[in-house]
Amino acid sequence: MKRCKFKKMDVFAGDKSYGNPAAVFYPDEILTSDEMQKIGYELKDFVSEAVFIFNDDSGKADYHLRYFSCEKEVPFCGHGTVGALYDLLKSSEDKRPVITIRTMKGILEIENRINTEDSVYVTAPEAVFYEYNFNTKEVAAALNIDSSAISDKYQLKAVNVGQDILLVSLNTIEDVVSCSPDYDTIRKYCLSHNIEIVNIFTDDVNYPSNMLHTRVFAPGFGYLEDPATGSANSALAYFLKKKDAWDGSPFTIEQGADKANPSLVRIIFKNNRILFGGKAKTRIDGYYFLL
Repeated sequence: MKRCKFKKMDVFAGDKSYGNPAAVFYPDEILTSDEMQKIGYELKDFVSEAVFIFNDDSGKADYHLRYFSCEKEVPFCGHGTVGALYDLLKSSEDKRPVITIRTMKGILEIENRINTEDSVYVTAPEAVFYEYNFNTKEVAAALNIDSSAISDKYQLKAVNVGQDILLVSLNTIEDVVSCSPDYDTIRKYCLSHNIEIVNIFTDDVNYPSNMLHTRVFAPGFGYLEDPATGSANSALAYFLKKKDAWDGSPFTIEQGADKANPSLVRIIFKNNRILFGGKAKTRIDGYYFLL
């Protein structure tokens, strides 16, 4: 029997929202990829991703992070990274302003702003923009919404920042919060179009201090909705910057179906890269036993 130090973290939680749960593991024994995948599967419907954090033995970074959903290893998980690094830095003597992590998407920098903002900021992987063409009516059907709800302000666009993400602009916040896709339908659409995540968004926000309201569906990873996410919102920020629809000033995204109590994801632009940030709350602290 193997055991792992384990914490369940709620990431990007607002004052009245629970954010997005992630399981963070600190293995003190060697775990195989199959064992990590087994843990990811066992935690299905409890957390969206399990994050495993190791000292980096390559010498290229401070830590090595791997991510597993219930179905497969994920190249990069934004909220899982925030949860893991927030917990690690909050509970350690490491006060360096910047540390590095190694992921399947390369070496990424983490800004330690716990003392000033009670947050950590993660450098998102560089964006890759795809030139796929998407049919508005097909996308609307996959989302179970009327095609008139899709705004013509922005084109439907696929972006990769660790996952393949389809960005869909809707007209109003009511269009966003009322969206209720059927899991099997949206999963079938995503799999047939090489999409893992759908980010629906609008600039019609509930709180004027925020710039966008989003919801993120992730059928490509075996579950319907991510209540708060760094990577999908980073893809959106990269897209807006490319379109000159954002001047690069820091802003906050409100996310979720509950418009009055959203999760909060902070976005900054630095050295031509998107950084997303937030904090996390520890809900469970103990050990996980792998039979």
